[in-house]
Amino acid sequence: MRKNRKIKANDTRQNIILEKKLLTPQKIFAVVFLISILLIGISFSILTVQDARRLDVAYYGLPEHVSDALGQTLQHIDTHTYYPNGVRETMLTVDDMQNEKRVARSYDVLFMWNGAQANHIADNAQNISADIYNAFPSAIRQVGENGKVLPVLLDHYEVACLHDAQQQNVPENFAMFEMYLDALKETVAFPLFCAGSDDEVMLAFIGAIVESLAGNSGYTALVEEINKAQSFDACLDTRLSEINNQEITLRTILAVVVSWQKSGIIHQSWTAAVWEDALAFMRDKVVGVVFMSLSQHRTVPLRTIQNYTITRFPPSANVQNHALIAPSVVLITFSNNEQFRNNVALSFVSEQLQEYLSNLTQLAPTASRGSAFDRQADDVRYWAASCASGPVAALGNAAFALTEQQASFAKDVRNYLRTQ
Repeated sequence: MRKNRKIKANDTRQNIILEKKLLTPQKIFAVVFLISILLIGISFSILTVQDARRLDVAYYGLPEHVSDALGQTLQHIDTHTYYPNGVRETMLTVDDMQNEKRVARSYDVLFMWNGAQANHIADNAQNISADIYNAFPSAIRQVGENGKVLPVLLDHYEVACLHDAQQQNVPENFAMFEMYLDALKETVAFPLFCAGSDDEVMLAFIGAIVESLAGNSGYTALVEEINKAQSFDACLDTRLSEINNQEITLRTILAVVVSWQKSGIIHQSWTAAVWEDALAFMRDKVVGVVFMSLSQHRTVPLRTIQNYTITRFPPSANVQNHALIAPSVVLITFSNNEQFRNNVALSFVSEQLQEYLSNLTQLAPTASRGSAFDRQADDVRYWAASCASGPVAALGNAAFALTEQQASFAKDVRNYLRTQ
């Protein structure tokens, strides 16, 4: 009996010793580590499932009121069926957009201006049903010819002509425009003005002259040349078009502006002018024609803007194929859910939501059906639809994916204009 007890006691001691050997600090750490990894994996799986069930919407480069309007419009669309965990909205920065593939992985829908950067990121996007593009006039449909960007709103670079200064009808073509400006020297201090310290506005002004004199083909040629060369000097003498045996280049376009500067048609310091200068000149009625965007137009007090007639930048009568410098707010989707993609795209171009968006943003609708905010917005849609090549991005966004490249090019243009 004692012997059996002794054997059992020995067995117990051996088991304790064995357990101590098995449960070394290293092995305990390894077990805890493996359990932690398992828990992290489970948590990550849960978060991934939750993310997949949430709609992630991003906005880039848009005015705050436009982003807000797009977000409010989304609330009128059934997204819960496809993404039951709600909507998360994010404002992307320039740094965020450096990694386009990451943007494509992280978001289901992106809203931004059309142009070079939109075209680049659309390479990572999903297709939108071709049938949805039938909602647009054929000319506006060209904005989404790759089937991956959907235009939902239009801005526009226009000219505002002072009523009191009009000695003739608002000019319909570029030749009449130059005569009109020359005649204004007798009645106003500054026949033409543009707030040229803003890179986008200044390049849009130059681009509008290029499009007018060289047509859409010449405008496209300049955009492609800038994209390829990324240098102002390399683009100066590239042939854009030929009219009446005269070659049109960026140098000849800038020569027109230089001649306006020297003759007093445009303010000598227009390349350094800010929007507040334009507002003051318009208020005091000392400027005959102002080049501006529809978005800028909306900030002009009613008592001031009512003194001006709004029209598109006069196109050259020597060119048949024209486009309208009218930046588009585009929808790009990366969602793998085809039914959702087509539902959200179709909703944004529906008659009801096009009217809703135009009223909220005061910009122009893009679809054939849907009331515009006012006559100015409706005119923009009409002009875009009437141009053979439809609406195109302003020169800065059309040619440059990076803002620093646009700024550098704009600086070179200003230096050239100031030193001629």
